[in-house]
Amino acid sequence: MALSISQRALTRSFLAGGLVGAFAGFLFAWESLYRNPGIASFGDRFLTILFFAILFGLAGGLIGFAADLLTTPFARTRAVAPITAAASFALAEGLARSYSVHQWYKDTWPSLTLTPGTSFRNFCIVVLICLVIGALAGAFVSWLLPRLRGAGAVALAFALGLPSAWLIVNRTETFQPPRYEASMKDDREGRLFLFVIDGADWDFLMPLIESGRVPNLASLYTSGVSGELGISYPCISPYLWTSLATGLDDDQHGLCEFFAYRPPFTNALITRYPGLGTGKRFLFQKFVPKLARLGIGSAVHASRAQKRVPELWDYTSAAGIPAAVVGWRFSYPAPAIEGAFVTDRFQETVLPQPAVYPAELRETLRIDYSNEGARRARPILGERLASMTTEELGPNAEKVEKLSYHLERDFRYTAATRDLVEAYDPRLVVAGLTAVDACEHQFILEHVLGREDDRPALSAYHARFTDEQTIDDLAGTIDDVYAITDSLVGSILASRTSSDIVMVVSDHGHDLDGSGHRFGPGGIIMMAGAGIHPAGRLEGARVYDVLPTALYALGLPVPHGLAGKVLIDAFEEKTLADHPISLVFPSEGELQEVRTLDALPELGEQDLEELKALGYVD
Repeated sequence: MALSISQRALTRSFLAGGLVGAFAGFLFAWESLYRNPGIASFGDRFLTILFFAILFGLAGGLIGFAADLLTTPFARTRAVAPITAAASFALAEGLARSYSVHQWYKDTWPSLTLTPGTSFRNFCIVVLICLVIGALAGAFVSWLLPRLRGAGAVALAFALGLPSAWLIVNRTETFQPPRYEASMKDDREGRLFLFVIDGADWDFLMPLIESGRVPNLASLYTSGVSGELGISYPCISPYLWTSLATGLDDDQHGLCEFFAYRPPFTNALITRYPGLGTGKRFLFQKFVPKLARLGIGSAVHASRAQKRVPELWDYTSAAGIPAAVVGWRFSYPAPAIEGAFVTDRFQETVLPQPAVYPAELRETLRIDYSNEGARRARPILGERLASMTTEELGPNAEKVEKLSYHLERDFRYTAATRDLVEAYDPRLVVAGLTAVDACEHQFILEHVLGREDDRPALSAYHARFTDEQTIDDLAGTIDDVYAITDSLVGSILASRTSSDIVMVVSDHGHDLDGSGHRFGPGGIIMMAGAGIHPAGRLEGARVYDVLPTALYALGLPVPHGLAGKVLIDAFEEKTLADHPISLVFPSEGELQEVRTLDALPELGEQDLEELKALGYVD
């Protein structure tokens, strides 16, 4: 039976939306492969392109079909429906890439506040632009479809297939790491203490330094050099912590998000999605967990297995320098290094890969610090909140629970660091502390509103998240957590000598306007100790500069081809004269591929809930 005019129009709308969607899927897959050169297999690359073309094509077709049904009563001609279909798909794409323009918002309209009105108004401008682009694409597809016969269809298939074939067989250039040897060390023997305080920000820290609440950090600040540590985008911890440890952008090191995606029927592990700025985050946040729940591919934890290049402790181990690394985020499974390594997941008892190195450490390290976490959380919360039941706390229950949890985690990392320093006598000591960032996410509203002396009545918008009494109780929580973190840093530095160097950095800062660190701001950097300027300001430092600066401080050459540089302004002229900076170039060797490790744990509901609590997923 011949199709009716209505059926033909619906089919045409499905094809119009599907064609636009398939083309978007091709573009998406092309850029995904470009951004993930560790996907080396011909079959994996082909299946990745095919999967995303089909996925986006079906989505575009369904949107086109729905748009046709919705617009039919209002359209004089059925030609409007394909245009609406493509415009609708472009609208979805505009929403998907909306994060990419947030930094533009910040630069153009610096009035983003705790209320989202201004951001929403400007976001509508972007949506309108996407609709116009989609309408033009739909008009073109509507014109093209009736003409896709014979040679025209062959030409379109060739136009789409040729770049796909090129990308399947070609790979982007990647960083080639050099080989390190013990003979590369100079005669310096002092230790390097490297602390990463996740989320530490000068706007929070400076008032505490000036008031004397953080004496250990204040001592480093006044006796050494300091400055803002520039970040890059997306401003999220997996990307930035890995950039700190590798001196490279995620184009090279490969880790961008909290979880990666493995398309069905492939071993391709996509750790970086396409998009401008932080737009590459959207599909990780929205669709990957949903696809995984439906059994369409799988979501995999961000981990060391997804990194393609060596990290700081890999270089030092190859040079024979012992290290003690504790709590570094996204470091599981534990690498075999010269010294000891305790990953940020070592407290988990059921894992398919080792969380510590050497393995016998698990039997000696204490894991449970819940009593310490609760003990330190109680005076911060105050008696009113500390004595309430979960039901009485209501919306504050999660905040109270998370405060104890994050403090416990940092007590655990600190104790493990002290134990390893004593047991292994390392020259490189690395400790990652995360309670500051977690509490900035949880308590920023109370912190900002509680600082106002003449606080106006709580708005209806803010009342959805807190109340006046809770603001009074929790306004000082972030400051208290900074003070506790300072005491933990001081306890690790108890064995510090005059020949040692201390470096304190953060992966990013935290905005006071309620936007978290979506737009930045930059982190902190402080250095003090042997050969460091006794007082000075570091300008232009970036996250990529931490690795080369740490290698130089340990007396090692710097790999050629890094995104970062040695922060020479941090060192005294005599140090630079006595120990010139040297480069080491890559030698011939095989590229280190992404290690997919099928035994890596996939993302679970508990993991998603924790990311949701921190505002990283919806």
